[in-house]
Amino acid sequence: MTSKSVFQLIITIGILFLFSCSKTEFVSTRLTLNLSGTWQFDLDSAENGLNGNWFEKELSNFVVLPGTLDENNIGFVNNNHDETMRLSREKHMKDLPGIRKKLQLKIHGKIRK
Repeated sequence: MTSKSVFQLIITIGILFLFSCSKTEFVSTRLTLNLSGTWQFDLDSAENGLNGNWFEKELSNFVVLPGTLDENNIGFVNNNHDETMRLSREKHMKDLPGIRKKLQLKIHGKIRK
């Protein structure tokens, strides 16, 4: 290999290295929606939330998301001492939770609820 070829190879590798180490951040083109905040909440003991159209009704309790039902102090105290001796839930649920939040989305300049 001639010294000219070695020099060209070094320059090429250097340019490739500079472009591969650029500091440009990845910017997602996806639209995102932050769902954190206060949500309406009720326990669905009869499991009829979907059939009863709970998504159209005002629910009587509230939870804060992000967060677990334990963090929102919802559920029954877990008295199973065999289970509480290891990593487990502080509270347990007998019923299914139903949560609801009204959202307004602007799609193509029009507000949708």
